[in-house]
Amino acid sequence: MKKFILFLLLIICNYSYSQQFELTADGFVNSENKEIDYIILEYPGKSKEELFKDVLVFANKNFKSAKDVISKVEYDAITINARSSKLIRRNNLHAFNNNYTFVMSFKDGKIRINAPIVELVTFSNGEKQILHISHVKTDLNGANLSIYNKKGIVKSKMAETDLNDFAVGFLNLLKSEINTSEDW
Repeated sequence: MKKFILFLLLIICNYSYSQQFELTADGFVNSENKEIDYIILEYPGKSKEELFKDVLVFANKNFKSAKDVISKVEYDAITINARSSKLIRRNNLHAFNNNYTFVMSFKDGKIRINAPIVELVTFSNGEKQILHISHVKTDLNGANLSIYNKKGIVKSKMAETDLNDFAVGFLNLLKSEINTSEDW
């Protein structure tokens, strides 16, 4: 019976571990169900308080000044507002800072992670440039650019790849931290 329960837990953990975000012309969506823009991670047997603390430990380990990037509602939600250390490349010569927000909500045995909100900004010749995910009308001065065109076709494969890698990397790091939180 213990082996069956362990097997069942491994299947559930693998299921929640495989969920990722995927970038589309409408923003990030759940890669397994593109109709929703969140992921549910399941951790049977863990209380919402334990999961909340695990995410706080993750944040404190992975951000130089966690208190500056975290806001929280005790045991219910954590919001992380930060800047990625990796730039998002539009092409080989043009890259943007990635200011992002992840919002996480907690229930016993579950963490809901909403799709990341990203703001991609750089300065060129002293002028602010924004790289939008969805199509925007391009200014003559190049202040507004987009990753997808108005038909939803990718214009910057590099930016799409970099953003997908960013979202997957963040989630994998978080999942790994939670899965190993008791193994020290």
